[in-house]
Amino acid sequence: MAPGHLFPYSVNYSLYVRRELQVPKSGIFKLLSIITLLALSAFVVRYFIEQEKTKHLIQDTQEKLEIARAASELLALWRSGDPTMLAPFCRELFDIEVSYSDHYFKCNPDYMKCLLAQRPSFGNIRVSWHRVVSAAPGRDWGLALKLEHKKHIETLILGDSCSQINLPQRRYSFKAKNSDIRWDNFDRDIWIDRTPVNWRSIQEWSRSQNIKLKNVELDKIQIKFRHLPAVGLTQKEMDLYCRYRGKRIASAHVFEAASYHPRNKNEVRPKRVVRTPYPWTIYRKSDFLYKARKSRWKPNKADCRKAYVAGCEEVIAIENANDVIPTWSGLIDTLGGVPEYLENRFEPNANLFLSSSDLPAASTWHELGKYATWNGAGFSQADFVIETKEEISFPILPGFRCMEEK
Repeated sequence: MAPGHLFPYSVNYSLYVRRELQVPKSGIFKLLSIITLLALSAFVVRYFIEQEKTKHLIQDTQEKLEIARAASELLALWRSGDPTMLAPFCRELFDIEVSYSDHYFKCNPDYMKCLLAQRPSFGNIRVSWHRVVSAAPGRDWGLALKLEHKKHIETLILGDSCSQINLPQRRYSFKAKNSDIRWDNFDRDIWIDRTPVNWRSIQEWSRSQNIKLKNVELDKIQIKFRHLPAVGLTQKEMDLYCRYRGKRIASAHVFEAASYHPRNKNEVRPKRVVRTPYPWTIYRKSDFLYKARKSRWKPNKADCRKAYVAGCEEVIAIENANDVIPTWSGLIDTLGGVPEYLENRFEPNANLFLSSSDLPAASTWHELGKYATWNGAGFSQADFVIETKEEISFPILPGFRCMEEK
């Protein structure tokens, strides 16, 4: 009986086992199908996410490239200062009757302000005035513009690469009261302002730094005179302005070095450095300023382009006297124009280059290397020491220019 009893149990067990094996196979198939479907779904989702990321990345790159192109165009306009881009002129900034020099518009914030008033967009890029940035340790003076394109906002800083000239590296000489001083700027990078600081720049500085000048009401400066040299500042105010630009007041020996005719530009180490009295010639007696001491001089435009002295106003108004002849290095407004305050480390009291449009052509002060003394505070006769037999009119209002060594 025992075998008979075991057989049914064995059959039932066998069937039971077979059923258990069939159920996992079906479940595994379903599980694999779900996993495959989920993996495929994940792949599709990831694919479209990556596609969207790639699309956004491409779009983002294109927008940044557009901003970069606009920035490049703005930089070119800033440096070139093309006056044809300003028509019609912004009359609150420029006088249409003034013959400005082309150089006046270069690296000029007023130029960009006027340009953006007429052209606020460069392609798809919106450009707006931001602010003027003063110099600080580790930061140069510059004009900040805001560039916007959809979600991108960038600030473009335009630096000043136009207002200065780089003093050529060579051997120079400076005449102090009791000695000749030989010096050179080999391996030194000296930059000096091309022109005396103008009223436009002083107005900008005054507004941005909330500074009120002691002797000048800047709001009363007429538009047609804003490009002319600023005069009537105290020595302290001049120094503050130059610091605002990251510079210092120009030195007398650097001013002379950039003004003296070098005879031979290619000879950078001459054995003898000759200091010529006039920037544009090595021949003293043939120049109109020297001849005027012997005979009456008749004002003419050719001479006044060299030195705007008393009498030149008869042939050209001072606001239109912008077609001047630069020195060999590119300096403008050396003789004539306005007297200039210069720092003189070799002879501190010799700090005023007196040549100006107030003095006649026959004046002996129209020579490089001749200086008077100014106390830096006032403008009456008591504020100056001038050793001369010539008649000098007061007040004397000095201008100035800045320099830096990089």
